[in-house]
Amino acid sequence: MAQVISLAGRVRAAWRALAGAPNWSPSWLAAAGYAPNGDVLLTPEAAAGLSNVYRALSIIAESVAAADCVLVREQPTGGAVPVADHAVARLLKATPFATVEFIAWQTCSTGNGFAEITRSGARPTALRPIATWRVIVEIETDTGAVWYRVLPDPTIGEDAERMVAAPDMVHVLYRASGRHPLLGVGPLDQAAPTFAAALRASGALNATLANATRPRSVLAAPGRINKEIADRLKQDFAEANTATNQGRTVVLGEGLKLETATPGANNEQLQLAELAAMTETGCAVVFGIPTSLLGGDGARQSGTAAIESMRVLVALTLRPFGERFADALEAKLLTADERTAGLEIEFDLVPLLTLPGAETAGMVSALLQCGAVTPNEARNRFLRLSDVPTGDMLRVPSGTIPADNWAAGLTATPSAAAPSAATPAAK
Repeated sequence: MAQVISLAGRVRAAWRALAGAPNWSPSWLAAAGYAPNGDVLLTPEAAAGLSNVYRALSIIAESVAAADCVLVREQPTGGAVPVADHAVARLLKATPFATVEFIAWQTCSTGNGFAEITRSGARPTALRPIATWRVIVEIETDTGAVWYRVLPDPTIGEDAERMVAAPDMVHVLYRASGRHPLLGVGPLDQAAPTFAAALRASGALNATLANATRPRSVLAAPGRINKEIADRLKQDFAEANTATNQGRTVVLGEGLKLETATPGANNEQLQLAELAAMTETGCAVVFGIPTSLLGGDGARQSGTAAIESMRVLVALTLRPFGERFADALEAKLLTADERTAGLEIEFDLVPLLTLPGAETAGMVSALLQCGAVTPNEARNRFLRLSDVPTGDMLRVPSGTIPADNWAAGLTATPSAAAPSAATPAAK
């Protein structure tokens, strides 16, 4: 076997040797580290230390994990209905929130997410998420078969690597890479200089807050003192007037005077706030998340504006990402015949488009009144409530039907009513 991209493998190995990074990831730039100026090593873990990046990763990973991942069957007349009596449907229902969140987080931070499929015979029974740094994509040069080399994880007691065939490995790509279609590329790869600059700004800010670059107070002695005495006086003063001793009366001896320093201008420090704002905007653009959802300027907005921001997030970011995630699951969990027959996997993001309370009530009421769904479908789908008697009939306002049919509608029984073409009750 040989690595799938010899060039990418060589470049990744070179960066790994240069940076001393322990990770081996298909996304070599994010795993081995990217140091645009030689002073900042950008890794997924380091980037996640930035509050904006952490928030962006959390929003995408948690939103997708919170959505129901379901197996549906497309109908010849349009639409799709949930499928419950299928091994894949049971697997998706049993998959924990944390598993989906882990895969989504890894995908967004490194460009690649992996989960090994556990099977009982040919039937899939569980998904086992694997950290991206542990996986190497390989290909057989003679047959073209794709394999995944999984390195051991010492934190769970593994001491030997193993090979996983492509049919048993779900591989989610954030974006297809220009290096090879089997390698994904993530936001940290695409905007590495922006995030590296943010890490530099964060380091400078920490130094400023730690009083390491511009002292605020000066102990002035009446005469010249040597370094040993200066260090002792500095240490004694810090121990007596910092931490839990802050705010107490300062007692000075040996002719010392406490003066306030006037720091000189430092362009890097003066631009920290501006750079932080640029990083927030850059993070929002790269991850496709409205700035208001990251907690920056404009975070205090009306309820209507907040709802619209969430809808933008769903339409432009979560839906495409959910489609790629679902496609990766379909490719490994469903057979070609099942996909041809109309089976597919999807993440149900509709609940994210409306907020609980008045907005959901208004939407359900409108759907019922126009005859789009039956009462039971609305109860099951949007309210998570059980069926009620006579709740399988479509209802429309009496003013929208011909007058000569109005009396017939009053005497119709549920058994005589035509079945709804909408989705059946949720399992």
